Amino acid sequence: MGVTRTGIENATLQFVPTAEGYYSFVENCYIYQYRDHLGNARVSYSRNSAGSIEVTDKNNYYPFGMNHLDNDSGSFFGQSSYKNYKYQGQELQETGWYSFKWRNYMPDVGRFFNVDPLSEKYAYQSHYNFSENRVIDSRELEGLEAVKVNKDVSHLVITVNGRAGGGSGDYIQGNNTLVKNLPAPYNRGDDGLSLIGKNPIFSVDNATVINYAGSDSNITSKHIAQTISDYHAANPDGQIDLVGHSLGGKNVLEAANIAKDVPINLVMTLEAASPEGGILGSAYSASLGSNVKNIINFNSNRSSYIGGGGSATNSSQKSTNISLPTGTDHTNMDNSLIFYIAPLLNTTNPVDTSNRVNFNNMKIFNNGQIVPDPNNKKGTSSY
Repeated sequence: MGVTRTGIENATLQFVPTAEGYYSFVENCYIYQYRDHLGNARVSYSRNSAGSIEVTDKNNYYPFGMNHLDNDSGSFFGQSSYKNYKYQGQELQETGWYSFKWRNYMPDVGRFFNVDPLSEKYAYQSHYNFSENRVIDSRELEGLEAVKVNKDVSHLVITVNGRAGGGSGDYIQGNNTLVKNLPAPYNRGDDGLSLIGKNPIFSVDNATVINYAGSDSNITSKHIAQTISDYHAANPDGQIDLVGHSLGGKNVLEAANIAKDVPINLVMTLEAASPEGGILGSAYSASLGSNVKNIINFNSNRSSYIGGGGSATNSSQKSTNISLPTGTDHTNMDNSLIFYIAPLLNTTNPVDTSNRVNFNNMKIFNNGQIVPDPNNKKGTSSY
């Protein structure tokens, strides 16, 4: 049995990876890793038997991932198998290839030698391109287009829809967590949170809006965390806001905690829900660290998911829980609230602003009934 990412070799646990590095059972110590904005392991260090800080591994890369031939690897006091996880956190094989989840990558030529599993969706790309040939500002997401990291973007908004298939199932396939990469008809992006930043009525000033789909597993959470970490590395003064509905609410809460060192201006949940807890699932709650400045949780009037969302852990955070009026439920609250969400994203104090809004006057829009004029009652169920 070979070494796997779980760190097991011949039924013996070798290492456990963490956000800051990994614990090595070979060296019996915790090894910290400095990674750059693309997730490349640059320096690994720990304390040796004398108690002194010692570098265990360091790597200098050419843009497409080859290590410099004159690389000084420093002094080693052990040979943990986790040292093979280097470029963008992927495992370096004895062949010199990096083993990504779906394909093998050759850093010497800057190409995969397996076909992109989503090639048909991106006909303008080569089947074998690595990171759309953008290796300075973007990570390879293995089948997904690169999410642009731009220093000129002052505001990043990530919206996360609920479970793509609703009660019929999780339609996340492989690594395709962006809504536009889901199978039809779930990739249309014409409903709920997908309309923020896409429809002019729901625009956010000077913002890049990225729309993810909620997933039963934590793959969406990891992709969100990586996106905001990359953005923060390129633009440390930029504003980051996360908005999630249902399962997407669970994903933004998880992402905020995964990226615990990234300052986040706002985490907003619309009845965060977990697939666990029976056929209908259950409300999901999470405590958020001090990296999150503002927390807003919305609850509908009629739902089995009331009570989920994020909670503050210290007095420096502002948080509020808002109950919506009669007529709102778990499925229509996102459509009804988008008339309010975009303006809240444009404010400097979203919690204070939301507490001053009279949501009892809101109109209720069911799925597929959004109309351009918010004063037009066509399609409403109660108001």
